[in-house]
Order: sequence, then C-alpha cells, then structure tokens
Amino acid sequence: MKNLIKEKLAASGFELIEDNRNRYVKNLNMLLDSGLFKLTICEKGMSWVRDDSKPTNTRSNRYNVIIRGGGYIKKVFVDSIDKVSLLQQFGWFLKDEKVRENIKASVTIPTNCAKCQGIGIIPAFHYYCSGICFDCCGTGFDFKTKTSIELLNK
Repeated sequence: MKNLIKEKLAASGFELIEDNRNRYVKNLNMLLDSGLFKLTICEKGMSWVRDDSKPTNTRSNRYNVIIRGGGYIKKVFVDSIDKVSLLQQFGWFLKDEKVRENIKASVTIPTNCAKCQGIGIIPAFHYYCSGICFDCCGTGFDFKTKTSIELLNK
C-alpha cells in the first residue's frame, strides 16, 4: 500500500517517519486509499483565511485541516499535525451518522468488515472516537474487497 499520508504531510512541509507497519499510519492510508475521503493540510506556518484563498503567513501555533467525504466537509484547527491527531479528526468526522450513511450508499459490493463484524464500531475501543472502526470507515463494509474486485474488472 502506498504511503499517501506521508506524501500529503511532506507536500505541506511536515515529516512522518513511520511506515505502514504503524497502526495509525495504516488506518490513515486505508481511509485515503479508499477514495472516499480527501484530506487537505495547509502548509506549515501558513493559514487559510477562506477556502478559495491562497494560504497566508500566520503567527498561530495551530494548523488548518480540511476533511472531505460522504458529501460533507469538516474544517478544523489542530494543535499538532501528527498521525494521532489526524486519525482523531477522521474519527470525529465519521461519528456523524449522516456522513456514514452517505459513505454506505457509495459502496457497491456490501461485504461485512472482518474487524468489526459489520457493526461499524468496536465496543472495546469506545473510549477512542466512540469506537469507530477505521478499517471500514464506520460503515461495516469491507472496502478492500470492493477495491480488489474493481481492479480485477478493469
């Protein structure tokens, strides 16, 4: 699997030393690789005044992050750009039932997620982002199956 999160961070001036063996990095890469989400990180030391504007210099210690998926957009300021804070933002984004329903509607081959057994949450991890299963984006469907079948048909 390509390390998409590392490329995104490098393009914005941040460094990520971990590879896909790290669970946080692997989950972020699976979310981005699914094609259902887009992540935009403002360049280091810059900030957006509006979405359509160019970044401007800022003195703030917070960073702009925009997550798009399921027909929704989440704009946040985070204190640090790292694998944990980015995955938490995705988790909070996926807690919204409307976002998960729109993502479910885009899945063409409904195969239950092996990690959460098709529930979309893992009760043992209720303390972290309400237990959202990052392997299936909280939908209960296995995206890896969908992607591999689509690749075979091309």
